[in-house]
Amino acid sequence: MNDPTESTGERAGAPPPFAESHNHAALESHGESIILDHLPFSALIVDRSFRVVWMNKKFLEKSRRDFRSTAGTRVTELFPEPMVDYMSLETTLRSVFRTGETFTGEPLAYRAPGIPTRTYSYVIRLLEVGFWRDHAFLLLEDITEKMQLLEKTRSVSRHLANVVEHAHDLIVSTDAHGRVISWNPSAEALSGLREEEAKGRPISDLLEPSQAEAVNNIVSRLTRLEIVRDEELNLKTRSGKIVPIAWSFSPISEENGQVVALVAIGRDLSERHAFEMRLFQSEKLAALGVMAGGIAHELRNPLAVCFSCAQFLEAEFPDPATPRGQTVGKIIAAIQRASAVIEALLHFAKPSGDSHPEPVDLVATAQDTIKLMATQLGLRGIKIVQDYPASPVLVMGNANLLQQVAVNLVINAQQAMPRGGDLTVTVHRDGSDAVVRVRDTGCGIAADKVGRIFDPFFTTRPSGEGTGLGLSVSYTIVRQHRGRIQVESAEEQGSTFTVYIPVAAQS
Repeated sequence: MNDPTESTGERAGAPPPFAESHNHAALESHGESIILDHLPFSALIVDRSFRVVWMNKKFLEKSRRDFRSTAGTRVTELFPEPMVDYMSLETTLRSVFRTGETFTGEPLAYRAPGIPTRTYSYVIRLLEVGFWRDHAFLLLEDITEKMQLLEKTRSVSRHLANVVEHAHDLIVSTDAHGRVISWNPSAEALSGLREEEAKGRPISDLLEPSQAEAVNNIVSRLTRLEIVRDEELNLKTRSGKIVPIAWSFSPISEENGQVVALVAIGRDLSERHAFEMRLFQSEKLAALGVMAGGIAHELRNPLAVCFSCAQFLEAEFPDPATPRGQTVGKIIAAIQRASAVIEALLHFAKPSGDSHPEPVDLVATAQDTIKLMATQLGLRGIKIVQDYPASPVLVMGNANLLQQVAVNLVINAQQAMPRGGDLTVTVHRDGSDAVVRVRDTGCGIAADKVGRIFDPFFTTRPSGEGTGLGLSVSYTIVRQHRGRIQVESAEEQGSTFTVYIPVAAQS
């Protein structure tokens, strides 16, 4: 090994040159070397001729060298050539000696033959004080495990972010006081609020106002490390619509038990509630149908007797101008009205029709209905908008009964717009369902009455106008065709009735 003093010369205040008499133990008399010797990463001290004047134990262990044979060696000879080239080691050292600025290199990956790739970080700094004045300090750390752990952490973070981004449920995080931190795409889609609009707002502001106290109680329970599950709270959307949500809340706490954040997962209950309502409606109408059928049959016989007697009286007092003739006319009219109600009850209990279903084009059904009622609608000042596909939309069923449903829905829309408005009728296919939608801009239905509109004899019209059986009969007919009927309505904003019937199987 060459003596580094041959190229650098002696300088006042510099460490003694390395010779056979200088060994590692001698240098440990300097406090700095004792501290550096116990660093958990490799450390070298290099003079201006790029020769190593000191190295710590970690470097010697990693490089499998000894202090005596390494001291005085050019630093570029201690590392593989690819590493030296990547680091531009001599150029970097010159720059550090010239400018005095610390250099921090990019992570360096190196793979020796037969050894897995290792990743290193390195820093070169000029030493300007103490025993090592005017020397460069090279710090080299093996960060392979750190990089692997960082990549695993990133992978887990990406996975969790992907789960949150694509989850069907609403996933919301808040701080310990219930102010929104994150708001996933499902929450954005359902509420109509972007994440930027929701951030920083108390979660109670985003739910139905009447439930603010319940939300505050939940936040209080969470701060006590309680877990709240399946709490039904309604989400308030941008449009003002209220959506029922089943929420589960969990606290996130530090090791000392202090709650730092809250996580809420919400599931939209709209479809479930709608299904429960349809099931309840079906059960209710089935029971009412049985009862209505029985009552109708029991009333038909005595009513037939009354009608026969009234006809005898009419034959005896044929002049409608006389008081007795007028009385007989009123009796007959009342009996006929009662008979019409009984026929409607029987139709509600079991709509009549061909027991053998056949293909029915709902586009043609809707068009025929509008043609039938166009004049009447025009006289009411109602503008008609129709939207149909070019090809037929076929279902299996009874054409007359489905025509009756269409007529009932159009009449219902007409009655909701006594001062005119817009009537929109559309037919289209949605997956396995044929969809008929009738929308009006009429008076709408109050929220507390929407759930009753398919009940027999229920009507929002003045007393004596209609029987209140049109929608209930339509509901029964649609159900008979294995379909369903839904309504969306708000007062003074109109109503939309939507009928879903399975499309006919293609042969």
